Amino acid sequence: MNRHSRVLVPLIALLAIGIANAQPSAVTAIKAGRLIDPETGTASANQVILIEGEKITAVGSNLAVPAGATVIDLSKLTVLPGLVDAHTHTALTYKEQPENNYYYLT
Repeated sequence: MNRHSRVLVPLIALLAIGIANAQPSAVTAIKAGRLIDPETGTASANQVILIEGEKITAVGSNLAVPAGATVIDLSKLTVLPGLVDAHTHTALTYKEQPENNYYYLT
């Protein structure tokens, strides 16, 4: 294998991998019964959220869902973007023998 081949073969392989991975991002459509806008404190009914890859690209009530999009139907639910449930009990450990009336460890 000559010097040029040792350089060109890996470059062509990388180019082929890049072309194979350059597919359009998957589109997801979330149909929300109500969508809370925390910035304005309002709730809008029958909203569609379009997500391409990992980015929200559009939000509205009359958005067309692209063909082939994955649809998540939350039309009977309220969607609250950015809400994190920080109150959990997953770290509680029950103690059979309490110490100072403490039955749980966190």
